[in-house]
Amino acid sequence: MQVEKIEKRYDCVIAGGGLSGVCAAIAAARLGSKVALINNRGYIGGNASAEHYITVNGATGTQEFNFFAREDGIIEEILLENLHRNPSGNRYIWDAVLMDFIFAEENIDLYLNTTVYAADTENNRIHSVSALSSLCEEQYVFYADIFVDDTGDGTLGYLAGAEYMTGRESRAEYGEPIAPEKADHWVQPSTLIFYGTDTGKPVKYIPPHFAMNIEKTKLLKNRVIPPDNFARNQWYYELGGDKDQTRGLTEIMDEQRAFVYGIWDYIKNSGKFQAENYDLAYVASMPAKREWRRLRGDVVLTENDIVNQTVFEDVIAYGGWSIDLHALEGVYSDDIQNRHYVLKGIFEIPLRACYSKNIDNLLVASRCMSTTHVAHGSTRLIATLSMIGHAVGAAAHLCAKRGVTPREIYNAHMEELRLLLTKNDHTVLGHPYRDRADLAQSADIRVSSVKPSALRQADGYTRLSDNMALVLPAGENLTSLELLACADKDTTLTYRLYLPSNHESYNPETLLYENRISVAKTEGEGAWITLPFKVDVKNRYVFIEFEANGEMSLAYSRQMQPMVLTLIRRKNERETTWDVVRRCVKAYMYRQPAYSLCYACPDANLYAPAQMANGFKRPYDNTNLWVSDDRVDGEFIEIRLDSPRALSQLVLTFDSGLNRVYGNSHTYDYNAMPEIVRDFDVYVKDKESYRLVSKIRDNYRRVCAVSLDCVVSDQVKILFHSTNGADNIRVFEVSLY
Repeated sequence: MQVEKIEKRYDCVIAGGGLSGVCAAIAAARLGSKVALINNRGYIGGNASAEHYITVNGATGTQEFNFFAREDGIIEEILLENLHRNPSGNRYIWDAVLMDFIFAEENIDLYLNTTVYAADTENNRIHSVSALSSLCEEQYVFYADIFVDDTGDGTLGYLAGAEYMTGRESRAEYGEPIAPEKADHWVQPSTLIFYGTDTGKPVKYIPPHFAMNIEKTKLLKNRVIPPDNFARNQWYYELGGDKDQTRGLTEIMDEQRAFVYGIWDYIKNSGKFQAENYDLAYVASMPAKREWRRLRGDVVLTENDIVNQTVFEDVIAYGGWSIDLHALEGVYSDDIQNRHYVLKGIFEIPLRACYSKNIDNLLVASRCMSTTHVAHGSTRLIATLSMIGHAVGAAAHLCAKRGVTPREIYNAHMEELRLLLTKNDHTVLGHPYRDRADLAQSADIRVSSVKPSALRQADGYTRLSDNMALVLPAGENLTSLELLACADKDTTLTYRLYLPSNHESYNPETLLYENRISVAKTEGEGAWITLPFKVDVKNRYVFIEFEANGEMSLAYSRQMQPMVLTLIRRKNERETTWDVVRRCVKAYMYRQPAYSLCYACPDANLYAPAQMANGFKRPYDNTNLWVSDDRVDGEFIEIRLDSPRALSQLVLTFDSGLNRVYGNSHTYDYNAMPEIVRDFDVYVKDKESYRLVSKIRDNYRRVCAVSLDCVVSDQVKILFHSTNGADNIRVFEVSLY
């Protein structure tokens, strides 16, 4: 008896159901393509699923200057949904949230426990892929116009004959300072994740016979098992960087399993941990891989592209995690467990690194994209790949719709691709959303109030014992800045104004102005001091640094000013945090305290309503945000057109706290980002009065679309009632169709 062979045809076939593949499938399906999503596991989500339960991280990561960097688009939609349903960070509910997103799309057919094992390729094109379902005992042949490799290992590309890279490139090959002098076969090692749980009563542990005696290994010499966190966060027990990550996986798995059960034996039975009540709650079914094949594209993204923030004409996504390189020998290495080479801001990812160089109809949406080993240390993060997946899914749709290859998208259809992305809340760096169908972009937009570009109410004072800084937009004309300060005696304040390295960075890159002013001794309450600037800078974020002076204190407020940053310089105490330029441990790090410095910027207009139609849905040169003046209920937006039009839809993009680092498996005491508007009503002008057409309640989404049922009018009014916690209304974008 033979396994039944079933032939299927789709617009797009995606091999691999990691979170990037999930985002790719959703993006293509929502645009109208029929999609097959094939995964060889019983879960979707890859390393972020029940397979490993790795937290979704990305550009916000370990960075010093990556502010407002949390990824948007589909991955933001998924994470906000998870926060709403799952504030406790339950991993099984997270898995269900992902499945719900897939099941909600009628254009997606999901094939779980189904392994792609062959590709029929002719004339540099994939005609079909063959897959076998281990559960249903069915064999499939999938035909499509365009294919996407989300396998992580580059399996589909390998089967199709795509060019690929493994191991580490030499320093000379791409001129990468971090790369080794000579090329070799090493890749970043993998981890077998495990967790323990406190049962509240003594639990005996008898190790299996295969458990390794870790006291006879180098593990205890090279890796510290933290006495206060021995039951989780075990990512740095790594092995297998010298082995083939596919054909050598069984050997890697056997060794890692022996290590895990041996580590748990040591934790439970050595007497060195208070682990009597702990039980082994979870061991991953397979190693969590970091690196294997990287499919070569028309562009190979390098360390220099990441560090120097190369601008690509075909940018489709961004990254920002540090260049995170782990000790290649894992627990056997005498070196530190990893090095975070901290960047100076986010970097661009081009479309040409996300398709195969020699297989014409193969896109790549996973860690097997076209990078060097060094660059891969940053691009491999789940949220980064999810953003790439969204863009690749939209590109796949265009390929199928237009009958073109990904390379032809680059050559002739980038503008169309960018519109598909920016319209769907996916940031394309440097490219604002521009849709001729959006009536709001040429409308007269009026609001009830505007928050001043100042924060004057002080809650206390902080000693200027180390350098501090304000990061804010210069606006049209930055001539001065006011600070509320106290001085123990007559003294001076030295301040500097820097320009960041590019439009999406907030680091002090280029010194434009330095000055010192006299500050008189204050009696009792502080006094406002004016810091003049003689510099020509406009429409850019600037970094204004105040030099340490132990004789002075600056006033602060517990109210965090939207899109304005307060930073304080602290000594770096982590040996793993390295400066990517100097190639040594960073001396200092800039961190945000839990307050904002009091300031006033009289000439700035940081929260003007016109910004809601400028095409930018996150900070870029300005806040790009309208903010009401510390009121919520009764605040409104009016959109006035030059003539009555048949109106079908209103779309609002709210501030979703993009400067917050949100972990899908962490616990929160709220189930919606506080900045998001919760309740509002929508009215349309009917002759002389407004008519209510929609009531929105309990909103927790960043993007909220409201149907207007093609009502004819020249005015729309949005009346706000409440947020999910913020004390003002914050809107990035309003669109009207």
